[in-house]
Amino acid sequence: MCAMVQSSSLESRFLLDSETLIDGRVINLFRIGLLSGRIFIPRISYELARESSKGRSAMAQLQQLKCGLSIQPSPNGISEVDEIVRAAKELGARLITVSELIGDRAEKLGLPVINLKELLRSLLPRADPGDVVRVRIVKRGKGSGEGVGYLEFGVKVVVDRAGDKVGKEVAAVVKNALTTPSGMVLFTELV
Repeated sequence: MCAMVQSSSLESRFLLDSETLIDGRVINLFRIGLLSGRIFIPRISYELARESSKGRSAMAQLQQLKCGLSIQPSPNGISEVDEIVRAAKELGARLITVSELIGDRAEKLGLPVINLKELLRSLLPRADPGDVVRVRIVKRGKGSGEGVGYLEFGVKVVVDRAGDKVGKEVAAVVKNALTTPSGMVLFTELV
């Protein structure tokens, strides 16, 4: 859990945008202590996030973490992207985002950025062609004879010739891996 950080020049400062708040996964990084420090949210990002029930829920959870949450005033008539970049520079904060647009703009200006999607993708288990995985088949796949199972972290495994193995654990050799916006999919064959 993120403890209240006393103000000092050494404290970690993080700036969150509306998309990251609505996404919500960043909260767990603070909750488990992987990230700790002070959280800043520009008013425009706060207002945009509040329009979504997920955003409102994320704000409530952040306030419970006691991370020194601070809503920053935003000048009128400025876009969220421009405000995020301005605030990150002014506060000396590291930007945490799921937005490629905001992340790219900040990186071009030399600002420190944590791309949450890239971070989470890098934590997915690695599987190379030829690796053998064990998976419980939970349902039939879309293709003829395919079975589908899941590894930890929600990695989907499509197993050729395993459509009749629902409810059973099988060994399968990885033929191909695909990373999608919703996670990783392994295409395999029975051993």
